[in-house]
This record gives sequence, C-alpha cells and structure tokens, in this order.
Amino acid sequence: MLLLGVGYLYLRLGSPQEERPPLDERDRAIEHRAISAAYYVLMAGMILVGCVMPFNSSGWTITNAAIFCIVAAEVVHYSVVVASYRMQASS
Repeated sequence: MLLLGVGYLYLRLGSPQEERPPLDERDRAIEHRAISAAYYVLMAGMILVGCVMPFNSSGWTITNAAIFCIVAAEVVHYSVVVASYRMQASS
C-alpha cells in the first residue's frame, strides 16, 4: 500500500495539471463501472471479515483477511479499467 501511494505521489508531482488531458465521458463511465465493481468486492469482503470471521477466527487472521479484501478490491478496480479500455480498443 505504501509503495502504491508513493507511486501515485511521484506521478502526480511529475506531471503538472495543465499537461494532463481532462477526462471525457468514456473515461468517466469506465471509472464509474470499475469503482462500482470494486465496491461490491470490498463490501462482501468486509462483511465476511466483520460479521462472520470473529466467530471462528481471531487476531492476525482477521487482519490479514481485511488487507486481502482491500487488495482484491483494488485488483478488481484496475482489472475492470484495463478490460474496458481493451474492449473499446478492439471494437
């Protein structure tokens, strides 16, 4: 997570705002779709971690499962973005 944050910070500071093109409707729709899919993955994982796992697990198992759910949601987010752009490029 720290490495991802440092990477975002480096990219943001490395390219000034006026050089970045504004997002068009297609980019906004893709981002909305990706965030929606990642949200459902994250909520399902957090319900599992917060409501089910405390009855049969404890300690670091719950912590690791929560971190895994966050990482899985990010993977889904970026996978949907990449798949959406690739589908549009092939059509």
